[in-house]
Amino acid sequence: MYNEGLRYQSRLYSGVTDSKLIEQKDEEQKQIDENVSFIKSTQVYKELSLENQKKIDKILNGKGYRVNIQEKNVETGISWENIPELFNLKHSLLDNIYTHFSTYAHPSYISVRNYGVMFDAMIRGWRNAFHHYLPFYFVQITPWSGYADKNAAYLREQQADVAATLRNTGMVVAGDLVNDLTDIHPSLKRQVGERLANMALKNSYHKEDIQPYSPMLKSFRVDGRKVIVTTTAIGKLACKDKVIRHFEVLDKEGNLHPAKASILKNGDISVIADKVKEPVGVRYCFSNDAMPNLFDSNGLPLAPFRTDRKK
Repeated sequence: MYNEGLRYQSRLYSGVTDSKLIEQKDEEQKQIDENVSFIKSTQVYKELSLENQKKIDKILNGKGYRVNIQEKNVETGISWENIPELFNLKHSLLDNIYTHFSTYAHPSYISVRNYGVMFDAMIRGWRNAFHHYLPFYFVQITPWSGYADKNAAYLREQQADVAATLRNTGMVVAGDLVNDLTDIHPSLKRQVGERLANMALKNSYHKEDIQPYSPMLKSFRVDGRKVIVTTTAIGKLACKDKVIRHFEVLDKEGNLHPAKASILKNGDISVIADKVKEPVGVRYCFSNDAMPNLFDSNGLPLAPFRTDRKK
């Protein structure tokens, strides 16, 4: 039995005869071996005492990804809550080896409406379990055409809430790093990893010359039939296409209308919908599969937002 997204130790494949599963097992084992080699090549690992290196080796070689595939299609895995307990590492070792966590979760796997509360609690719980104020960096969920309703948009909004309200966290916006909207697992993972790495380099390793933050909504105002949007962008925003896409204007009845957008001389965004005479709000990329095409001078995309959220 194979479940996409999980990594297995080869010993868990004992008795498997299906050629595709064997090929998958070999590929995943190769990835595991490469990850282990990378960890052991890092300066952090090399600077550990021999005793602590052995502890890390035991974890890498023993528990691995600890997912048990049983004959009766029953799967047992590590949950968010019990990972710290399973690692069973002491505080002194964590000081040296665990610098940050990163996560990725699909809206279909969780209660979307409660995600922010759950995610906040998870981070606080892990920090308490590790007795360590760990930085926590995560990726905002990427566009995919298969989500129901606007679940992905609501989840992204709550992810942004956590990044804005919980200290020592950081959110990578990766809505532009999708080459197939029908693929729930985009293949442009290297670029996502680079953005996460830049977040860690800036915040955990104090590389001041790096700017890893995507521009966000700062404020908006209504000017006649137009909505003027101000962002936190460094430098002037630029569109990578001929037309700025995925803006919507909200009318006073609460209806959404597709809108046209343009960049003003001062860097603000002017948004207007032909059928709306009295706009009251604006949205950008607030759907499951909208890909941003506005970028700041660092090449980072403007994060999705809406101004009509009920408090």
